[in-house]
Amino acid sequence: MPRYGRTKTDFNMIMQSSIPVRDILRNYKAIFSKINKTGKGVIVVRNNQPEVAIIPINQYEKMQLESLRSEAIKEYKAGKTRSIDSKEDLEKYLFEVENGTE
Repeated sequence: MPRYGRTKTDFNMIMQSSIPVRDILRNYKAIFSKINKTGKGVIVVRNNQPEVAIIPINQYEKMQLESLRSEAIKEYKAGKTRSIDSKEDLEKYLFEVENGTE
């Protein structure tokens, strides 16, 4: 059983873009640690087919924020946004949303 991070060969395996699912099952702690330390994700393969990607949480959060930003820009361009300039505007908007009169 390989011990990741102990030899150059093991380190290179982690740095590759894919890793077999059985290696995740056997060595997930070391693999997750390497992914977090290097900041590079890996593709987990099963039967020589990509199954999932494992990426550091900060990269995932950046992707989520970018997705939200893109959606907000689309809504803005489509005229689906609204300016709320005061507490009263916010309360009015929330009342409309809660009562389905938006």
